[in-house]
Amino acid sequence: MDKNIDNRLLQFWNEIIEVQEKTEKALYSFFKGLTTVLVGFLGLLIALKPEEIPVQEAKNLFLASIILIGCCILSSVIVQFGEVSHLREAGNVLKKKLNTFYQTKDATSLRVVRVQNNKVYMFFEYSTFVFLILSIVSLILYVYSLEFASS
Repeated sequence: MDKNIDNRLLQFWNEIIEVQEKTEKALYSFFKGLTTVLVGFLGLLIALKPEEIPVQEAKNLFLASIILIGCCILSSVIVQFGEVSHLREAGNVLKKKLNTFYQTKDATSLRVVRVQNNKVYMFFEYSTFVFLILSIVSLILYVYSLEFASS
């Protein structure tokens, strides 16, 4: 009976680890895709900018949009680096635990330890979304001021 419970717990634990790995991979993929799209969009905005923007508010909003998109790209790249850094740190913790186990042969040294995400990278994760939302709002206001305020 005990062996049956242990097998179910092990299976449940493996499922939890698999879900966490898929979540981390999806999040990393999201930020990677977001960065790629924003870099392309930034290039398009700059390349297709009109020669002269007649309304001063539109000029300011265009500049704000470019700056916000740039900040979003920068934050997203920092988050991606944070993911790599987190995986490196988790790998180092696992190596230390395995080394301790080989030296002491103590099974308690193999207890699961979760490596915490760095708060700096979590800040940049949230700031990516804030910059993204603000840049979208700024672009909408830019188009509005360009089209409707000049009339």
